[in-house]
Amino acid sequence: MNDLQEENVRLKKRIQELEAEIVRLKERREPVDFPPQPFEKVSRLTSPEIARYGRQLILPRFGIKGQLALRNASVLIVGAGGLGAPAALYLSAMGVGHLGIVDHDTVDLSNLHRQVIHNESRVGVSKAVSAKMTVEAYASLNVTDVVYSDEAHMTFVKFTATDWFLA
Repeated sequence: MNDLQEENVRLKKRIQELEAEIVRLKERREPVDFPPQPFEKVSRLTSPEIARYGRQLILPRFGIKGQLALRNASVLIVGAGGLGAPAALYLSAMGVGHLGIVDHDTVDLSNLHRQVIHNESRVGVSKAVSAKMTVEAYASLNVTDVVYSDEAHMTFVKFTATDWFLA
């Protein structure tokens, strides 16, 4: 019986710690503009975009129309880990114009061999923030808006031109 009482005390203490952490996270959170401002659609590719995506533009049944669809597309990646990390790189590299990245975890040294969007200097940093930094550095030409969240469960993320997604 004594073991159960000790366990009960330990669990109550842990609940208090977690509730205090929730309060701290809510205080850290940045305000969000609402209602969302729609993304501006583009109707023409710039000269640098044509140079960058030339190989895609010559694909049958893709062309400029397909590249414009990518340029005007919005994608939300939930999780910047094993699958989300390469997805963010490839989606931005292929010309997706609006990319949202949401992840509540931080970069750990044990992630680096499979989550190539992160590096050693970002250990301890939010995975969403780390992914944002890499995507912006790698594909600054085409990614016009990278929206990220390090508090995924509390933050609105711009998802499409007219919708919001609450993770």
